[in-house]
Amino acid sequence: MISQVPASLSLVAFLFLVPLVSLSPQTGGTKHAQYKGQKLTGVATYQNSGEVGNAIFTLQPTKFDQKEYPGILNAFEFGRGNVPKLYCRRFFPGNLKEAVDYIKTKQPTATDFRMQTNFKLMQGSDLLSTGITQTPLRPEILGDPTYNTAHAEVTDTDLIRKLPTLGPGQYAIVVETYVTYQYVTDRLTGAKGPSNILLAVGKLPVIVK
Repeated sequence: MISQVPASLSLVAFLFLVPLVSLSPQTGGTKHAQYKGQKLTGVATYQNSGEVGNAIFTLQPTKFDQKEYPGILNAFEFGRGNVPKLYCRRFFPGNLKEAVDYIKTKQPTATDFRMQTNFKLMQGSDLLSTGITQTPLRPEILGDPTYNTAHAEVTDTDLIRKLPTLGPGQYAIVVETYVTYQYVTDRLTGAKGPSNILLAVGKLPVIVK
C-alpha cells in the first residue's frame, strides 16, 4: 500500500525550504550503473519492492553519464568554520516516469507530482537542522523515460550553511529523495491529501576537527 504520510513527516519533520535541485537524464536502461539497492520496511517504495536507491557524496560536481565516480567520500571532514563544497548524486530503482506511472496505477486520482529531497543534519539521533528541495515533475521530464538519477550541491542549501557553526565532533548528513503527489481522499467532497514513495536514501558521516 502506498503511504499516505507526507514525505516531510515520514522520517523527521522539516524546518524550512531550500532551493531546487537539478535533474539529470540517463540513457541505456531503467537503473543507473551505480545503482545499489537498499532494503527498507515501513515506507512506500517503487513497485512496492521494499527497495530504495543509494546516494554518493563527492567534493566535485558529477554528471549523469559517468561510468565511474572517483573521489566518493566515506566521510566529510573539515576544520571548524572551513567547509568545502559538498555534492550528492542519488540513483533511483526506476526512472521518474516509471515511478509516476506506478503511482497512477495505485492512485488514479494522483496529481501534482514532485521530486522532493529532505536534507538532514544529525548528531547521533538528534536532528539539528533540516531542509527540503522540490522539483515539479513537468511534462518534459516525464516525457523522457531516462531520468533515473539526480544531482545536488548539498552545501548550497540553507541546511548545510549550519555546518560552519558546528563545534568539533561527529555528525551525519542524511539525504532522502521521494516522489510526492496529491490524491483524492474524499470522493464526495473532492478533498485531496498528500502521499509519496521513497526513491533513494544516503547517509554521510561528518567529522568536524
